[in-house]
Amino acid sequence: MFSSGPTPDAVASWGSTLDALTERLSQRAWRSLRDHSRCLELTGSTLRVAARSDELRAWIRAGHLSAVVSELTRGGGRKLAIVPVPAAEDLGWDPYLEIDSFVASPANAGIRRRLREFVAIPPPNAGCLLIHGPGGSGKTYLLRALAAELSRSHPDRVWLADGAALSLGLVDAIRNDGVAEFERRLRAASALLIDDVDRLEDRPATQKLLLGALRDLAQRGARIVLSSGRSVEDLSGLDAGLRALMDSGERIPLGAPEWETRVAIVLDHVERWPVETTLETASLLAGHLRSDLARIDETLTSLMAQCTSSAELRDPDFVRQVLKTGSRRDVRVNANRVISLVARHFDVRIKSLRSANRSARITVPRQIAMYLVRRLCGLSYPEIGRLFGRHHTTALHSFRRIRGRIDQHEAFRATIALLEKELLQSSERGR
Repeated sequence: MFSSGPTPDAVASWGSTLDALTERLSQRAWRSLRDHSRCLELTGSTLRVAARSDELRAWIRAGHLSAVVSELTRGGGRKLAIVPVPAAEDLGWDPYLEIDSFVASPANAGIRRRLREFVAIPPPNAGCLLIHGPGGSGKTYLLRALAAELSRSHPDRVWLADGAALSLGLVDAIRNDGVAEFERRLRAASALLIDDVDRLEDRPATQKLLLGALRDLAQRGARIVLSSGRSVEDLSGLDAGLRALMDSGERIPLGAPEWETRVAIVLDHVERWPVETTLETASLLAGHLRSDLARIDETLTSLMAQCTSSAELRDPDFVRQVLKTGSRRDVRVNANRVISLVARHFDVRIKSLRSANRSARITVPRQIAMYLVRRLCGLSYPEIGRLFGRHHTTALHSFRRIRGRIDQHEAFRATIALLEKELLQSSERGR
């Protein structure tokens, strides 16, 4: 059955990630994460989490988003997809589970209107829809949005699954001697939505089960929506009866989104974040994702976790580097290596950088070290503060101070660039 709420596994994964961050973040920062986020769902290895858009700017600047991403990866090998939600919207509802959120290309003009009509027409007159189109055309997106819309009136009787999941459900039913119950539940649906029916071509038992359920549901006037990556005529591996039933419904062809539409989709998602971007960086993202636009929130979250300011998404070089390597750098730099190099470069003692000494001779190298640790080591400001025996606000101040000097002084910028290059090269060599 379709559920717009998170599964217990999803809730547990998000809860354990937050629990693990209690030692890494300040109490205020941790409460902000806890109170202004809500787990939405776990799809494959990606955890979708709604977060207040007005809080995200602080999370990006302070490194909290980076800490969440790294902890989720370390704790369960999972990826994070943040869905920014404005303060006025329900934090527990995925804003993309709506028909009107689908960005339609010129080739797909009118699709939203037709699907809204389908939802509005009560059974038994709604009929059967067959949505077909190539990968990346938005079939899964639309089926999920339709299921969410329909579940508002029948929350317990809307069934959404893809062909592979339906087969696995039958496998589980066979193992547990529950085929009759599985079939009964399928036929009891008020709406049945099956994605990627073409994936059933080599699974005759699932085809037979589905055909029986579809015939029963069609006779009762229940809503039926099927999707396929190919047209009915090309599905020679499906049962003739199943193909005939699919052919009898209304066909809605979807075209693959053109480059312009992919860029528009990227901009639509970026717009929810408290960041600035350009058409150049949006086109880079669209080119990177190609037809796999379902990964857009996960990709944006990965990018934002690497940012230290809301303006970095305007930098095409930054975007290229992160898309190419998964981070702003090719290797992870050890924080102690940063401190050692800075101490050697400025001819000061490592102990002095971690001391309470506030002379300019020590303060500036200390700030540079904090800046480089933040940029190259993936540590949050509280972690950097503890590394240098300081409060996290000192680390934040140091980062902003050095970034300001880089923007204003070319010679200083060259010095920082030289240190970064040496750190990255030495880390690549494993020294």
